[in-house]
Amino acid sequence: MRIAIVHPYPVWSRAVGGTTRVYALVRHLAPRHEVHVFTHSHGRAEEEDAAVRELAALGVTLRVIPR
Repeated sequence: MRIAIVHPYPVWSRAVGGTTRVYALVRHLAPRHEVHVFTHSHGRAEEEDAAVRELAALGVTLRVIPR
């Protein structure tokens, strides 16, 4: 199944709050499904790049969209 998740913050393991739950969900779905996460840029390019690399290692596409 192809799954798209739209979230206001980058999803990765260092996230806090509700984003942690979304990261766990993405990690659980990734082995069996094609997962794409769409998020807004929050101005921290280093963190956004790290999140993209981390999810890519799980086989998940993270697209950061400028505001």
